[in-house]
Amino acid sequence: MTDGQKDWKEQVVKRLQPGKTTYCYVNRDDKSKAVIDREFANTGGVSPVHPVMLIPVLAFMVIGVFGVRAVAKVILVELKNKRARWSPLREQRFPLSGNRRE
Repeated sequence: MTDGQKDWKEQVVKRLQPGKTTYCYVNRDDKSKAVIDREFANTGGVSPVHPVMLIPVLAFMVIGVFGVRAVAKVILVELKNKRARWSPLREQRFPLSGNRRE
């Protein structure tokens, strides 16, 4: 048991002294499952976010990463093609047309 769980349990015991009236929430289908406090803050340091809830977030992150990567690749290819079209010519000698006399 972690310190957070122990502290939380001690607070519940202090708050619910013998003779005190409180509510107890019981599962109608399974009477062995009951809770006194239904708030997330009293989970003893355990996150109230269930890992299954993170699946859509991870899916969007993966789609986003691949989307950004694909767009970046297209942009880089376009830049490369533009540079190829507009690259400076190498020094070339062009023959002159006609007869040239010196």
